[in-house]
Amino acid sequence: MRQGRRCQAHRARDSSPGDKPADPAKPTDAPITTTGEVVVLPPPPAPRNNLRIAGLATLGGGVVLAGIGIAFSVRATNAASDLEAACKTGCDAGAVAAIDDRGTSAQRNATIFYIAGGAAAAVGAGLLIYSTITRRSETVALTPTHGGAVATAAFSF
Repeated sequence: MRQGRRCQAHRARDSSPGDKPADPAKPTDAPITTTGEVVVLPPPPAPRNNLRIAGLATLGGGVVLAGIGIAFSVRATNAASDLEAACKTGCDAGAVAAIDDRGTSAQRNATIFYIAGGAAAAVGAGLLIYSTITRRSETVALTPTHGGAVATAAFSF
């Protein structure tokens, strides 16, 4: 008991009158005492999967290209309708050639955009599938022990 009083006396003597007691809301360097239960930490926020973003962008680009191909197909169909209307009563070679060239050009462009759009959509879908298959999962657990803690981690790939 005498030592306990002595420690209190030393603390009173060593502390200055301006010292404030520790704020309980602020973290301290005191050791953590636990009952030995396992504490599982929540997973960190998922990192941005750039491969998934690239897949979505490429797939979207493929859809846009196919949409442009549809627009050219509509132009080609309109040119074919114009050609039929022009030749219904008789054909003028100059007028028919211009309408035919317009339709042929639109059909060629539609084919190009359909092929490019389909290829881009296929690559984008492949990137999405690959990014989903290769996603890794991690589990981290922290087990407090007397005098410290033990961290364990499990990874799957």
